Amino acid sequence: MDSLENRSIADGWVNLGGVGSRILGAAADLDPRTYGCANLSTLVTKSGGFEVRKGPGKGAHIRRKITGRETEGAAKWK
Repeated sequence: MDSLENRSIADGWVNLGGVGSRILGAAADLDPRTYGCANLSTLVTKSGGFEVRKGPGKGAHIRRKITGRETEGAAKWK
């Protein structure tokens, strides 16, 4: 099975539709409405843990936000 990392764009963006498919495969009972959101895109946005980039169509891409703490750790290994 392809990992999301293998399907990501070089700068870390992944298609939200692909993420949604993987989530449903792992947790079929997940419903964004349980969390007060109409869809997965809204849930991901409200979580605050991801950047969301919407394209010209209905598709969206997401990537995990990098915190200052993660950046500091990465700088130590350069």
